[in-house]
Amino acid sequence: MKKLFSLIFIFIATLTFAQMQTYKFENIVQYRIKNDFYSDYLNIFSTKDYNAHLMITQTPMGNLASLKIGDNMYSVYSEEKNPKVFKIDFEGTKDLLRNVFLTTDNPSLTSSEIGNSYVANRTGQKDTILNKTCEIYNVYNKNNEQDEGTEICIDTNSNINTVPFINSELNLKGLIYRVGQQIILEKVETLEAMLKEDSKENKKISADDSIFQFDEKAEVEEYKNEYKKQKK
Repeated sequence: MKKLFSLIFIFIATLTFAQMQTYKFENIVQYRIKNDFYSDYLNIFSTKDYNAHLMITQTPMGNLASLKIGDNMYSVYSEEKNPKVFKIDFEGTKDLLRNVFLTTDNPSLTSSEIGNSYVANRTGQKDTILNKTCEIYNVYNKNNEQDEGTEICIDTNSNINTVPFINSELNLKGLIYRVGQQIILEKVETLEAMLKEDSKENKKISADDSIFQFDEKAEVEEYKNEYKKQKK
């Protein structure tokens, strides 16, 4: 009987572990966000197939992280005792969703109205950034009559799509090179190349630092349970 219980426990443990997905990020796209006195950095790490992305915004006040899997993007964090496993940040999600938080228990930060609010008009002009050519569009909010538009430069033929990280409601796909003169593309490379570059500066960074785990189903359920408590 003891052996049977052991087998059942192993089976349940295996099922539980199977839901924990492992993501290895192999590519990085970095933007510099210019401010008056300093610059923030937006780092977008991607898996080899570009199906999962880790977005980390570096600011003087600390770092903010979001994990995008398929169509869903989550505000995440990791605990000191287990830094390789992501958890959904409840308070962070609440702050980012603002009023939308009151109407849904879905922790995804992805807009459900993608492409409905912003319009992108091709200007016919081009720019060269990092020795690459990109097309200039004028993007404006069609629901705001006072919006004169913002100039973006984008390569719509690129297999890298950074549009959802810059504006999730913009109905375009491709690699954005700049937004106005405030958000500028700094680098597009593999993590392997970046690690080699950092090793020359004696930075202790390992390839294992790019491997993380996330149980999407369990984390969404935990978020919904916490949401119920807060809504009571």
